[in-house]
Amino acid sequence: MTQNFTQDSQPIAKNFFKKKITLQNQYFDTKAQLNLRIANSKVMAANFDGELDVLKLLEPQLTNRSWTENLQFLDNQLRGPYRKHISMNHILLLEKLAKITAHVPKRAIYLRTMRLEFERIEQHLLFLSEIALKLSFPLLQLRLLDFKEKTARLKWQLFPPSNKPFNVIGGVGFNLSQQMISFAKEQLIRLQKKSLFISRLFNRNWVIKNRLKDVGFLTRADAKKYGLVGPLARSTGITDDIRVSDPYLAYPEIDFSLPVSDFCDLYGEVLVRIDEIQESFKILRELLRNLPAGAIKLIEVPEELSIGTISNRLETPSGELFSFIVNKNKEILSAPNVYQFTSPLKINQQGILLRLSGEVLENINLLVATISEGWSD
Repeated sequence: MTQNFTQDSQPIAKNFFKKKITLQNQYFDTKAQLNLRIANSKVMAANFDGELDVLKLLEPQLTNRSWTENLQFLDNQLRGPYRKHISMNHILLLEKLAKITAHVPKRAIYLRTMRLEFERIEQHLLFLSEIALKLSFPLLQLRLLDFKEKTARLKWQLFPPSNKPFNVIGGVGFNLSQQMISFAKEQLIRLQKKSLFISRLFNRNWVIKNRLKDVGFLTRADAKKYGLVGPLARSTGITDDIRVSDPYLAYPEIDFSLPVSDFCDLYGEVLVRIDEIQESFKILRELLRNLPAGAIKLIEVPEELSIGTISNRLETPSGELFSFIVNKNKEILSAPNVYQFTSPLKINQQGILLRLSGEVLENINLLVATISEGWSD
């Protein structure tokens, strides 16, 4: 839908406008501004005012809490994008400092990986539902959100909400019974079959295809030049995913494909995310099928942490999340001295601006929806 010029749209020459779009983040109380220079109904230049990387707002909170307090906070209290990945990132950093990464029980590693793949499915469905909304397909949006709720319901049955953190130092705090494993296997088969409607709708509906194709065109050369990550990069044919290039948790033992597209546009990104939903269901089924027996956590964990700097990378639904910490205290009840994130949105910001530049005005709403991570206009 074309955005009308309002008081935020200022003519600066004949057929030439500046337009400001205020963005609000649903997770954090913060705003940013998208500035557009428009001529002849096309965006000639775009830039952001304000910090899009909302994880920067999280950093001071983490250095004001102890390592163990952060486990509880990130797992149960944080409101934010891909929060299970952020929580997982924290426990992986903590176990590196405790030097126990190689000793975490294999069953715990598989259960942790399952939790991340459930979140990947949910985040992709949220993205697709926003696209459906911007395309004025409310019934499609409702179907996507309903399917997201059904997937989330299975996740909650496997990993019920609790005041206790899921991740503990050296493992996890929740196990799965054999009865629940059998139940989950059946449900995942049903959900994966039902999810095929998503691919059919986005592939066969010519109205949707025509509205998405060639929108936000981005060359593979530019994606490489700016080091773009996640589905945005893979929509240009780049085959990069931290789960493959720098594998962690159970990913080295899982056989899965890496969806890519050479459409180099929004339609390509939509297809990548749809295919990743299918791959995540396959990963979940394989994790359950090969779930190791044994303990879910270490009986004894170190009482002291190493001193130094540690970094970690993992693949969120939006792409690579990089974190860096400095620890100067051996006490596990102490707080990190430095805790820094670089979110996928921060890495991809230049790619988003490139997508906007040269785009016709009526497609701006669609591309604003792809910013994700809680941002909307």
